[in-house]
Amino acid sequence: MHYLRWKRHGDPLKTAFERASTIREAFDLRTQWTEEGCLVWTGALSSAGYGNVYFKGSNWNAHRLAWTLVNGEPPRELEVNHKCWNKACVNVDHLNLATRSQNAFYREGPNLNNTSGFRNVIWSEKDNCWVVRIKKNRKVHQKYRFDTPEEASRYAEQLREDLNGEFAGEG
Repeated sequence: MHYLRWKRHGDPLKTAFERASTIREAFDLRTQWTEEGCLVWTGALSSAGYGNVYFKGSNWNAHRLAWTLVNGEPPRELEVNHKCWNKACVNVDHLNLATRSQNAFYREGPNLNNTSGFRNVIWSEKDNCWVVRIKKNRKVHQKYRFDTPEEASRYAEQLREDLNGEFAGEG
């Protein structure tokens, strides 16, 4: 590890954040642009894939730090949401503020255990049809009698948009 720091920074005891004269400079040392327009964090990542950085005496998510550097620190009750679904992205144009429930709902694709291939679409053995089921604020919104999962998916997409607006996600 010390050898890698020496090779990278010229000093085995210094990290990029200690070497840089400003937090902005240190931040820029740990990012790289992609063809998709994401500014990807190249520093440490959490096990969940989010950028991690030690700043102001505590650990921060890199995307929250990016938001703070540009817009000021967001209220504690709001999360910084990735509009591009790239957890390592710190491009402020790809971020917005969301409540915990909005952030949880704004995601891409179906659950891992989904068998229809479409988000919020399930097969009902009892009714022998496809069903759309979306839960929001402890209320279940559902509709039965779709002949194909594609038809149900189109309805689910519209319902997610009606229920969650810009935080409908994709699926």
